Amino acid sequence: MNRTLIALLLLVPLLTGCLDLEDQWVLNPDGSGKLIRQATFAPMDKSPETWAKEALGKATGFEAWSNFESEKLADGRLRITATGYFKDVNAVNGGLGPVPRMAEAGEQRIVTFEEDEKTFRGMPGKRGGEGEEGEFDEAVAKAMLKMVRGMLAMLEDAKIESSLQLPGRVSKKNNLREKEGKLLLRVEFKKVLAALDQRLKDPAALRASKGRLDFGSMSEAIFGAAGSPSATVEVGAPSFDYAAEVEVAKADWAQLEKRIQAAKESRGLTGSVDEGPKLETSGAPRLRQAEVGALHYLHSGRGLPMRDTSVVIQGSGFVPQARLHVIASLSRQVLEVKNLSVSEALSAEGKDLRWAEAKHEGELLSDQPGALRLNFGLAMPAKGYGGLASFKASLEVVTASKTVEEALGFTSLAKDAAGAKHSAKVKSISEMGSGQHMQLELVGIPAAEIAGLKLRKKDGTEVELRLIGKNVWGDEQRASLFVSLQEAAEGDLILVRNAGLETTKLELALGPCDAYGRTQK
Repeated sequence: MNRTLIALLLLVPLLTGCLDLEDQWVLNPDGSGKLIRQATFAPMDKSPETWAKEALGKATGFEAWSNFESEKLADGRLRITATGYFKDVNAVNGGLGPVPRMAEAGEQRIVTFEEDEKTFRGMPGKRGGEGEEGEFDEAVAKAMLKMVRGMLAMLEDAKIESSLQLPGRVSKKNNLREKEGKLLLRVEFKKVLAALDQRLKDPAALRASKGRLDFGSMSEAIFGAAGSPSATVEVGAPSFDYAAEVEVAKADWAQLEKRIQAAKESRGLTGSVDEGPKLETSGAPRLRQAEVGALHYLHSGRGLPMRDTSVVIQGSGFVPQARLHVIASLSRQVLEVKNLSVSEALSAEGKDLRWAEAKHEGELLSDQPGALRLNFGLAMPAKGYGGLASFKASLEVVTASKTVEEALGFTSLAKDAAGAKHSAKVKSISEMGSGQHMQLELVGIPAAEIAGLKLRKKDGTEVELRLIGKNVWGDEQRASLFVSLQEAAEGDLILVRNAGLETTKLELALGPCDAYGRTQK
């Protein structure tokens, strides 16, 4: 489990609130099995189906997911559960937390918790390109571990529990405790932080580990004994009938995928197409709702609401600051948000928190049309900061009054095929489940104008394609579009473009919030 801690860092941008993750792994002797996952966290602005898409989408090696459920708890957190089925546990990456690996040894199976090796590239303390060992740099390694420590401090109260149900009698185990016929692994972040602190104080251990977060030398501090968490089992009967359960799960997975897609097309913030106000199709966009999602601090001192982040390092240019994250809902579909500015930002003590060098950013929530995530930079307040008394800002949004369609002029849709307009080119076509994924490249189309794609088949009928993602960059406005194809890739592609673009300025005013971003009445 040499690099599990770095994998846990993937949790920080995904789940910045209090996190409880429980994974139940049920294994058969042939390596097939299922994962029953329960995650509890602060949902912020996302719907349950959107969290399912993100959390389950990070997991690979699964044939299907089923039994998806979500529950809003009394403390405001969201709990989601789902069951994933896999043919080979050694090909699985769970996306969050540790995963088991199985090795055959005659009539025994040896199961060890570790992480997928491909997750870890560009390890701290190494110089050189990907896959190169390079020269170990102790100063860089120490700085990176300090940054890791600072990030993990945000998850100080989080816990991750994994259980194993094995196909037979357990004859040997290490760093796993037994309860009700299962083996349990518990990761407590307070112990992880203590182990990291010890590593940072021990230059010899830092050099010996070459800057890597090596559980081989840290397991005793975290789990109580040296060595990776593992178990040896004397092979018995399968834990369950994999073939029968996975067939049922595949049908359930098809329905869940529809729910995920429905959440993406939702008009409200709840993830349900039948809930929330509908978007308007004309008129100037109005700001219907705005609320603080979070108030974060980046500081080199102690005593602030975000626990101890004294070791956070953001390069030589790091400047202590506050970041205010706001979720806004508009009456119309927004294509672009720009020119954010802050006209008033007063702390609870009456201090002006506006900062000339601050950067403000806005982004669209692609799964929630009409919704924006706004990120405002503020001056770092003094210790003992009590939150915001008032906040006023403005932003500009771009909307469209209509769409137009334009044939790209393809005669075939094979890899490397070229269209007649906008330097269109099929960069790749790959098999994905029951369909295909296509990467299409275009030049000279602004991101705000790209509304979607259609497939015009040879018989003249048209099918709307699902646009999974788009990236537009450079002065040439070069775009990469990622498209899901359920139909055969034959015919021409039709680009659906937003037209009649209009820019509207909106004013934003928020009431008091405390030092954690919670609204005060």
